[in-house]
Amino acid sequence: MGKIELDHTGSGGGVVLSSDGTDLLLGGSAIGGGGGASASADLYKANPSSATSPTAAGANSIAIGNGATVGSGGTNAIAMGLQANAASTAAMGFGYDAEATGAYSSAFGAAWATASGTYSSAFGMDATATASSSLALGKARANGSDSFAASIGSTSTSYGVNTGKGIAIGHMAKCSAGNIALGRNAQATGSGGVAIATGYSNVGPEAKTNAIAIGDKIISTGNGQYAYGIANFAANGDGQGSTYILLASTTDATATSMTTTGGSPNYQNQVGSNWQVNDTCLTFSGTIVAMQNGCQAYGSWEVKGLLVNDGGTVSVPNSAITVIHNASNWGITIGTDTTGGNNTLKIQVTGEASHNIRWVANIQTSQVTFA
Repeated sequence: MGKIELDHTGSGGGVVLSSDGTDLLLGGSAIGGGGGASASADLYKANPSSATSPTAAGANSIAIGNGATVGSGGTNAIAMGLQANAASTAAMGFGYDAEATGAYSSAFGAAWATASGTYSSAFGMDATATASSSLALGKARANGSDSFAASIGSTSTSYGVNTGKGIAIGHMAKCSAGNIALGRNAQATGSGGVAIATGYSNVGPEAKTNAIAIGDKIISTGNGQYAYGIANFAANGDGQGSTYILLASTTDATATSMTTTGGSPNYQNQVGSNWQVNDTCLTFSGTIVAMQNGCQAYGSWEVKGLLVNDGGTVSVPNSAITVIHNASNWGITIGTDTTGGNNTLKIQVTGEASHNIRWVANIQTSQVTFA
């Protein structure tokens, strides 16, 4: 084995360059040759062909791929893939035309994944997360803070999530002001609304403020209304069922309206709430229970009847109240509430002076519209 000793200009011994017949040795250690591999061959290979050089303008940033770009604001950012872009602090864009423009955002996809909100994430082709901490999976738009949209089939603002903390999943699902829209064409259009689709129509269920709609071709418009059904005659909601849980508290013998919120009655929180559809009949039935604190006294009733909206005039042509137990002689009345155009069923309860009583009603309805 031959060797060459290289002279030096500093202190210390010389450096020996040698060979063992296979590798080139520097100071006895292999640095290349038949049995070794260069650092570049171990870590990556490149085969550019008419490529646009990547740009890494942000401090401590990395850009890899044809036209990949990290902007000057992309400190500690990574862009990898054809025309991938990472434009803000610690952003990560991976894949063809992936756009991670929000601070600490992540965009991963075969094409056009976009994460523009701070801490947002977009995964898959056309996934679009535009708001803070939003998440989009597949072709979907998450346009509200802390929102989640998946497999919508569109990035239009007419679909997906357009409200904070909302969830939309499924073809053309829409959560514009509600909490959750799940399934094909489900729509949660009121604050706190939940819509879950079970059919394959191009309509789906719709839930408004604090309402629940499960099925297809139905509308839940009341605060606390739970509507269900899977078909209609001519328009959404013209043939469906609903359930309402009503509450009231009394401390005296004053008649008090029962509501889904337990508060003052309005057009949103009674049976038939938001019920502005003319030529509609609603049959109702259910149970009411009441109890004084400490179970000192209690009562139980069954109620049923018919609520009619004839061209905008609302009435209860017939109703029945059956007493199961009422030793304290507490009272229940059934009528209509047309105050301010409420057009709802009014169930009022009357307790007893100096008695703290809680009332709960579970009311089911069958509703039909035929103009």
